[in-house]
Order: sequence, then structure tokens, then C-alpha cells
Amino acid sequence: MLAKLLRNKRFDQKITQEQLAKMLNMSVTAYRNKELEKNQFTLNEFKKIIATLNITKEEVEEIFFAQQFAK
Repeated sequence: MLAKLLRNKRFDQKITQEQLAKMLNMSVTAYRNKELEKNQFTLNEFKKIIATLNITKEEVEEIFFAQQFAK
């Protein structure tokens, strides 16, 4: 769920993984692994992504509720 939302938001805003990785001070590989949910974003990283990609409160809730119910 998170991977699809982030990818779609990035594409909509024409932001690359490279650009987000640089903004978050991490390698592209590290960012890619987090976007693909192989590793988790820190709270501060997620806050920066939300602000950069203009992710709404509803979308954030959808991500967390979907993950919670999937377990």
C-alpha cells in the first residue's frame, strides 16, 4: 500500500527516487528499499515525505489502517 501511494505521488509530481533520497540524506538504494517496504521510514523521514509529496491526512490514515488490518 505504501509503495504504491509513494510511487504514484512521486510520478504525479515528477519527483524521482534520487531526489527524495537526497532530500532525506540517504542513498538511492536505501530509499528504494524503504519505498518498497523492505525497510521502514523513520518518523522524521515520513514527515518530510508527507510534506514534500503533499500526502493528505486521509491518505496517511489509509496507509496505517490498511497495514494494521492486513496483519
